[in-house]
Amino acid sequence: MDRDYAGGPHDHGDSWAIYGQAVKYTEMSEWKRTDDGSVPGKATTEKAKTYRMERGQAGIFQNRAIHSIAYPAGARFIRVTGTNLETIARGRYNSEAGTMVVEKRPNFRGPA
Repeated sequence: MDRDYAGGPHDHGDSWAIYGQAVKYTEMSEWKRTDDGSVPGKATTEKAKTYRMERGQAGIFQNRAIHSIAYPAGARFIRVTGTNLETIARGRYNSEAGTMVVEKRPNFRGPA
């Protein structure tokens, strides 16, 4: 985490996740889905709230909770999940395009 990062809305599928902030801070945004989910590949979302998780604080996201994170260079956090996320399908949302993709994918390893 040697540079600033801002990720898009996503969920952790059928797993919960706990984030614990160790160094600096992370901006956590929670999103809500505003469509009924009836059209595959389509999803309308809107940001419900944003807050800053400071050093020593923790937060939990339940199964399928849509969220995004952003942090400055040098920030560090610990993420604990209920399962190996690489083995389950997870959603990624594009709020501008109104689309979503649900797929198995490698875990995030930091900005490239």
